[in-house]
Amino acid sequence: PLPTYNGVLTASLEDVADVGDLFAGSLTSAQLRANGAATLSTLGLGPFPFKIEAATKSASKLHRRESISNDTLRGVITGAFYSTDSSNITVLAGHFTAKSANGSTVNNLMVLDGKDNESITGLGPGISADSTFITVALQGSVLYAGGMVSGTIASKQIHGLLAYDLSSKSFSSQPAPISGRNSTVAAIAVRPDTSEVYVGGSFDKA
Repeated sequence: PLPTYNGVLTASLEDVADVGDLFAGSLTSAQLRANGAATLSTLGLGPFPFKIEAATKSASKLHRRESISNDTLRGVITGAFYSTDSSNITVLAGHFTAKSANGSTVNNLMVLDGKDNESITGLGPGISADSTFITVALQGSVLYAGGMVSGTIASKQIHGLLAYDLSSKSFSSQPAPISGRNSTVAAIAVRPDTSEVYVGGSFDKA
């Protein structure tokens, strides 16, 4: 007999080194339950060394664009995997709180380093904990992450989109903030073999 799984799958990566297939969302089976992210193998669902809890939306955010439901955009929404130069980095993003075994807490975007005892790091206190990441894309080692995002990096306001270097684990030069009522970045695409990054969503200008 084959195991049966129920739930909502929001992101997946196949053939991740030392892990296998990686799935994010909220999944349940007869034996196991995984809320946030889990590995999936012939042995069933496998846990990660951290606990993910879906964050609670603040009342101040309820005016946001109705076409993107605040009720559904909770927990892990998207992710990416960076393996260049022998790296083993998994990125999970959305609207959540992650707690590692040592008690450290990360909000909304988490970097899991398989080469560093599966340590987890985040973006730091400059990014608002009310942010929700909807989409991510990689250009080399630079992670572009977008959504309903706000905060301050190097004394400059960011809105909708940010850039973070996974290799150095530091912020890169930041893209221009988007503007407009209820502005949201919903998609990011990197043009191959160029430095061009395209974003789409609901905003007036960038």
